[in-house]
Amino acid sequence: MASPLPSREFLRSKFDNVFQILPEGHDKALKQAFYSTAATLFVVLACCAAVAVYHILLPFVRPLMWALLCGTVLFPLKYRLVSSSRQWLGGLRKSSTPLLLGTILLPVTVADAAVTRAGSVLQVYIIPVAIMGIVLPALYLLFFVWLGQAFLDTVLAVFSCLDSAVGYFRAFWVRFIFFAVVI
Repeated sequence: MASPLPSREFLRSKFDNVFQILPEGHDKALKQAFYSTAATLFVVLACCAAVAVYHILLPFVRPLMWALLCGTVLFPLKYRLVSSSRQWLGGLRKSSTPLLLGTILLPVTVADAAVTRAGSVLQVYIIPVAIMGIVLPALYLLFFVWLGQAFLDTVLAVFSCLDSAVGYFRAFWVRFIFFAVVI
């Protein structure tokens, strides 16, 4: 005799029964409410986890910040320094110049490279540099010298007027007006 197949009723979700109780058309709203609640709960739990991680890492925050600061600032500097050193040593090897002579001539080489680089940049941007060389001093002269004195004179006149207006409210006059109003 064959045994009957076990019922799969226990595999069904109890959540389906709730949807059978609801009136027609409200199941979408209930599902949306459950999803919103689950999302909010997830955000709250994620925030709690972030706070817990912060409290765990609290003794290490200052060293981590220093490491981040030094890493972001010093790594590009170190990389550029290493690549420049390798290029300089490669140039010494190609020209078969002794290391001691190359080290002695290094300031001259650096100055020559800087002047060459500045000259090439100046050739490309000569018109904007000339315009800025004329416009910026003219604006400085206009705003800070001519208009600056007029502005300072205006500010001093306003403050002098305010000072004289406040001077009318000395203690004698304030008491006099107070007693006049009271009487």
